Amino acid sequence: MIEQDVPVIKEYLQQRDVQERIQKSMQEARAKATVTISQAAKLFDLTESQLRDWEKRGLLSTERSLSTEESKGHRQFSPDVLNKLAIIKELKDNGGYSLGAIPQNVDSIWDQTVHDHQNTAPQSVAIQTQQTTTRHIPIDKRVEQAEKEVFWRYFTSQALRLSLILACENIPETVAGLVLPLQPNTSSSIVREPYRLPEIGECLIGWLDLNGSFYTFLDPVPSFEVPTDFRIQPLVAEEEDISQDNTLIVVQRKAKPLNLSVPAVETIRSLLKPIYENIEHCKPAFDYGMRDWLYQATDFANSIDPTDDVLNNLSDMIIQMGGKTALHEDHWRFCCLLLPDDDTLPIQQRELIVRAQSERSPYIVGTSTVSSEFPGLSLRAYQSGHVIYRPDMSVKDFVIAYPDKEKSTRSAIAIPIAREDGLSIAVLYIASDEVNAFSVKDQRVLRFIGKMAEELLLTYNARQQATGRFVDLINTPDVVDAAFKNFYSENEFIHDLETLLIDIQRNEKNKFSPEKEVSFIAIDIDNQSILATKYGDRVARNLSKEVGERINRHLKLFAKLANRRLYHVYADRYYMILEDMSLEEARTNAEQIRLALRREYRVDQQRTSDGRPKLPDSMLELSKVTVRLGVTSYKFEKLKEVLQRYSFDSVAEVGALITGSLNEVLSIGRQESGNVIISWDHDLHGYTRWSPGR
Repeated sequence: MIEQDVPVIKEYLQQRDVQERIQKSMQEARAKATVTISQAAKLFDLTESQLRDWEKRGLLSTERSLSTEESKGHRQFSPDVLNKLAIIKELKDNGGYSLGAIPQNVDSIWDQTVHDHQNTAPQSVAIQTQQTTTRHIPIDKRVEQAEKEVFWRYFTSQALRLSLILACENIPETVAGLVLPLQPNTSSSIVREPYRLPEIGECLIGWLDLNGSFYTFLDPVPSFEVPTDFRIQPLVAEEEDISQDNTLIVVQRKAKPLNLSVPAVETIRSLLKPIYENIEHCKPAFDYGMRDWLYQATDFANSIDPTDDVLNNLSDMIIQMGGKTALHEDHWRFCCLLLPDDDTLPIQQRELIVRAQSERSPYIVGTSTVSSEFPGLSLRAYQSGHVIYRPDMSVKDFVIAYPDKEKSTRSAIAIPIAREDGLSIAVLYIASDEVNAFSVKDQRVLRFIGKMAEELLLTYNARQQATGRFVDLINTPDVVDAAFKNFYSENEFIHDLETLLIDIQRNEKNKFSPEKEVSFIAIDIDNQSILATKYGDRVARNLSKEVGERINRHLKLFAKLANRRLYHVYADRYYMILEDMSLEEARTNAEQIRLALRREYRVDQQRTSDGRPKLPDSMLELSKVTVRLGVTSYKFEKLKEVLQRYSFDSVAEVGALITGSLNEVLSIGRQESGNVIISWDHDLHGYTRWSPGR
């Protein structure tokens, strides 16, 4: 042994990844303590002759078991010897040290190195490290620390996930990843081939699976088992020449090229910037003691051949919970989780399809279904909202949907999984080869398992809905409800109104004649809150969209209205600005709109109106829909006079007065029981009900 090699070895053993590998080897070896030489060789993928040679060199010291003749027995490797063996193997295989360079007391060097590391490690890391010593932490301090770490764990994972979905939106149904190099002064510009990925060192990885699930984890030396399956590109927009950071995007080799816009890349960089700036907070959240983050979000409706390991494992767990028979067979033979194939259909028309199951199930995930023609216990339970149990039945019993697949089934149970409102979202179906296989106690336990599945399914659904279409978010960041994207917004109404007032105030080129007028029409659906209470918010919202579309169609029919803007202000309220239109003309047009809207409506009551073909069975006919309208008008000369009264922010003040008057006339219309036009009256100098010929 060369004396100067000791400090170098000690420095090598201080590396975190080295310590992790050695500790892992130690733990695995301790599980099979006091083993023979052949077993020790097998544990560490070595030969018996190598171990004998190392023993001769003094690196190992083994005990021997005594034979019946009290002579030398077999070599016995104790846990301490196995620990030392793990250290020697690490130094030889990964550290590049020869046997002659490894000191006989290398295990003592290891113990001292670990002790020093624990005493100098950051508190957050030391607390999480499950090593030979554990420091007790008061509950309140532990909770406080956990809350901080959970934030970074959550934020980091979400930022990576949302960024990756946005980056890969034009290449759906592909495996992809984000790689964030964490070492200071790291340059990832040289890495363009997957086999060179380990060169950039420690990284934070975000990984999007084919079924929509998302993973976040630290990797000290990132690599791929089959590098040729992937390709790497920097985070760069089409218009950029070079990337402005070190972030890398990994996609499958067969995937289409990423075409990232500047807004998309800017958004991703903004999401990832806090991670790069707070590495010291992010790393402990995914370090010792913390598990890889799995953002489970299986999309059963849109994924190709979707499967979910969590739900499959839950099905296996159900079978295990059923126990064993006297012959050591499973008491319950198989379990299936069935979901509606199309949950937009009425519940009576839905089919259920197997989406997860236990190992011995005779069905096929994603293929096997039950329908009204062959409902079985599953569909009956789904539609009834009751647990359905058959304790003793014949193999020819009609309640079995597919008796040819369940020839040995003697008892079965179907447990509906429902949301908070009581509507079923899935069914657990469990079958047994024995009669009376499900006691009341079993049913209670299975109900709780159903609650676990319910939470998973609702979480998956919520996470899918929360994602939406990121391309719309980038292109139209001010539009949240896509159903109203074809209408002008309240922001645009205020902008257009204030622009008009500024022009009137300045009137630099005498653009506006003092006698000219600008009129406004406000429209509101009568009894909208009553409709929402009776039919639900979805119906009320879809009706509001239908009313707006009918107004737009009416505007296109009249020359003076053809180019007018219709502003969707909120809920069921719309505004119009009618520049260069008198009060009388505005009243006449308001009456035409009132009559055009007083007709029957057919709105979707089961899903959001989004332009997709409507299902006839989901449409609701509303025959007594009316609107109230308010009409106001101002001469330009009067508006200029009012603007001059305000010395500060006059445009905003006058704009607020105009919008306030629109709210006022609609309130008066509500008091008049609706289906009316409330208009300004110059003679009365106030608002009053107006009708043609008055």
